[in-house]
Amino acid sequence: MSKMRAQAFIVGSPLIQAANVRVKLARLAVAIAIRTVSTDASFEQVIVKRQHVEDAVKFMDLLYGHRNFGYKESSEEAIKDLAEAVGNKDKCKKYLLNSKGLAKFFRNMGSFRRQDMEEMLDMSKETANSTIGTLYKMRMITREGPEIRISPVLHELLREVPE
Repeated sequence: MSKMRAQAFIVGSPLIQAANVRVKLARLAVAIAIRTVSTDASFEQVIVKRQHVEDAVKFMDLLYGHRNFGYKESSEEAIKDLAEAVGNKDKCKKYLLNSKGLAKFFRNMGSFRRQDMEEMLDMSKETANSTIGTLYKMRMITREGPEIRISPVLHELLREVPE
């Protein structure tokens, strides 16, 4: 799995998260090893082989890739958005450099609300909406309910932009 695909896979879904995907795969691989009686001669120690891990990955792909689940489509959309955001990095960097205080505002945030921008940056509602719209078109932010989430690409970019 490419780094971009893996990043989008993790970013684009609440079911697979970087912090726990290894644990999910390990548990599933152990379950497969147990189910296939992959043990030592005394049947007291389970032996997990590479094939069990590969089968666990295939099983997760099968489940999450099922059309009715909708996870694959969501993941593919996240991959597309991530690629678009990466392609817009230079454009976004220029935008941040020309927007006083915006990079500093975003730097330590995972999410925010439009009203936060208005209050903390002394912006009008129209300017805040325009800023949000611009960053959304560049795929640097997404909306999750009332919260606006900062993409990993924007977080990475913020490290490059001076205060």
